[in-house]
Amino acid sequence: DVSTIDIHSIIGDICANVKCEGGKVSVQYKGDDDWYECKEGSSISPSVTSAFSSGRIVCPPYSEVCMDLPIEPPTVEAVVVEEEVYNVTASINLINS
Repeated sequence: DVSTIDIHSIIGDICANVKCEGGKVSVQYKGDDDWYECKEGSSISPSVTSAFSSGRIVCPPYSEVCMDLPIEPPTVEAVVVEEEVYNVTASINLINS
């Protein structure tokens, strides 16, 4: 029965920028220049400057949205490629009639 649905419990999608830094997740809503820390288990709501007027984001665990990359890039061996240079001399014979 549609009349018993609580519209405040509906789950939807949202487009937002996510930043992973120092073990913390931050979110930036569309239309908002500011970043908001999103602590696991808490929720954040859009600011008045955002393109969104209502709703909230329930903050996920860092490990679900962020991937820790190595601080230093992996060591790779340099590969030397020798190039051969070919000089081609083209002869053009002009025949005068």
